[in-house]
Amino acid sequence: MRDFLSDQQSIIDDTFERTVKIVVGQRAKSGKALTLDNGPTAYPTILLSYRGEPSDSLVLAHEFGHALQIRASRGKFVPPIIREVCAFLGEGALLCHTLQRNAAEYTHFAQVWREHNYKYFGTQRDRLQA
Repeated sequence: MRDFLSDQQSIIDDTFERTVKIVVGQRAKSGKALTLDNGPTAYPTILLSYRGEPSDSLVLAHEFGHALQIRASRGKFVPPIIREVCAFLGEGALLCHTLQRNAAEYTHFAQVWREHNYKYFGTQRDRLQA
């Protein structure tokens, strides 16, 4: 995110350092995660399952995008679609960073990212449209 939004490095660093990240046990094969908004004067909490797979890094980047949006909005209402755009921006930043640093890892991340997007824009497309 620091490379992607270089003018915002201080809020990115502050949010990364002070956001609590909690790894929770998983009950099923799919990883679950969420970011809790603890109010405008507190830092968010990220809860996620972590199995050491590429999808976990993408999930963490997605949730960090939410955490950063929460801090940047300072308690003001942000429509859900904009919240998700911020989270997908986190994923995009990870993909850009990986492409520049490790092409082999990028290929794997990009494939996982496309599979996740198919879930949101393929199988859940009708639900989103509704």
